Amino acid sequence: MWNFVLMLIAVLLWAISLFLVGEAAKSQRWALGGPGGMPEPYSGVGMSQLLSCLFVFLWLARVFLLSRPAPDPLRFIPQLLASPEQLTPGLLLAVFPPLIVGVVKLVTALVVSHGEMETAIERRNRSWVTSVFIALHLIIAIAATILLVRAFSYY
Repeated sequence: MWNFVLMLIAVLLWAISLFLVGEAAKSQRWALGGPGGMPEPYSGVGMSQLLSCLFVFLWLARVFLLSRPAPDPLRFIPQLLASPEQLTPGLLLAVFPPLIVGVVKLVTALVVSHGEMETAIERRNRSWVTSVFIALHLIIAIAATILLVRAFSYY
């Protein structure tokens, strides 16, 4: 039962990491994406989500191809449905690409100045929002790391 709960937590953290990287791009639209050759704020978001899904598919291929000598695909799918927790480490590893891209974007947003006149209140609000998003990214990353260490120690 604990393994299934761990699997659900891993799926939740994966979904949150995909959501956070999109929100990180939205929150820094003021800093990036303006004139002057700055990158578009959503650059990297699709890449991190693709990398995240690639981690899941590679973990599935690892479980599928390396678990037993040449398992029958028709037997493997019911086996995966019967014990989905074997994908937990792959999902937990998939949490990190979006979080890394999100943190890089947010740190960039803290450093980059858009060049427009900003009041002190706008600057403080922007800094506060960006700091909260960085903290959320780090909390999810720490939780995923702890669960990943426990999942690997189980195997």
